[in-house]
Amino acid sequence: MKNKINELKKIVLVLPFLEGRGGMETVMTTLIPMISADGIKIKLFMLGKEEQHHFEWLEGIEYQYSMCTHKSKKVRNLVYTLALTRFLYTEKPDLVICTNSLACHISSLARKITFSHYPLISWSHGSLTDMNRKKDMLKADFHLAIASGIKDQLLELGVDESKIYVIFNPCKPGNRIIPRPKNIPKFAYFGRILFGDEKRLKDILDAFSTIEKEFELHIVGDGKDMDITRDYANKLSISSKIIWHGWQSNPWDQFDDLTAVILASTHEGFGMVLAEAASYGVYSISSNCPVGPADIVQNNINGIMFEPRDVNKLHEIIEKIMIAEILLPQHITIANSIKKFHPLNYYKGFKNALISIKEKWSEY
Repeated sequence: MKNKINELKKIVLVLPFLEGRGGMETVMTTLIPMISADGIKIKLFMLGKEEQHHFEWLEGIEYQYSMCTHKSKKVRNLVYTLALTRFLYTEKPDLVICTNSLACHISSLARKITFSHYPLISWSHGSLTDMNRKKDMLKADFHLAIASGIKDQLLELGVDESKIYVIFNPCKPGNRIIPRPKNIPKFAYFGRILFGDEKRLKDILDAFSTIEKEFELHIVGDGKDMDITRDYANKLSISSKIIWHGWQSNPWDQFDDLTAVILASTHEGFGMVLAEAASYGVYSISSNCPVGPADIVQNNINGIMFEPRDVNKLHEIIEKIMIAEILLPQHITIANSIKKFHPLNYYKGFKNALISIKEKWSEY
């Protein structure tokens, strides 16, 4: 007979509307089917203020949402709170997981209104550094951290270490190994096109601008800074060496061979593209930014790191790879380095964390 304390029957996830093409959506579409297959009911409740949202990624997932376009944040939050209160009162979940500070705030209010007794769990998918009202995360009783750096940030906010569970993110094994080019080295950037903000595409272009040997730089993604990034590449006279792929639903299908992926961010959540690269046996060059890359990139095993904004170091790494001063590991070594992130291994840790939380909560 199952221990009733350990038994999970229903989970509610509270989150903002998502774009349908980012890392959190990838995590959700990987994790939710495993939860359902385990006999646990899971429903999503989404909060939003925009009139247009992407719903395609939600196919097969049970969800409800509250949308409010009022200019006043207080009015919007009131609408969200009333809607979520009704939803949670009806659903009566074992626990509620919140993916940002607003979700924590609204869920805390809803729990008080209904006099309910279930744990609130924060599950931020990005660094807390730039999060609005990050102290609202403290309204959660426990915390799931997708990176060691997020655990450190929670500790700095005063969270007790016993209430934090580092679970990382799931990454499916690649369906093939992507070999390295035999002739011209080929590098790739995957992600939003942000020139000088978080993603620092400017730094990547600057690093390549003084490379004299032949190379290809593939840029996969779209974003608000596409025009300025293209113009800057023209200014640096490297446009002829850049292939712009735009947004792709299956970005890895664009490549028959690849030398390395490059990430130059000032901050990340988990850094899913780095784990995905490793799953295909592809080497990573990444900034050592808060909070996720350091959990994924292992020097001499699957990649190499440099300090954010250090364009000279990035240039040096690229050049040394091109002239074989940095010897890249075998593909299988790279692919095996992220086995702990494989979905079945990840789900085991995720579920164990929730059971542990439920056990601790039963003592309150």
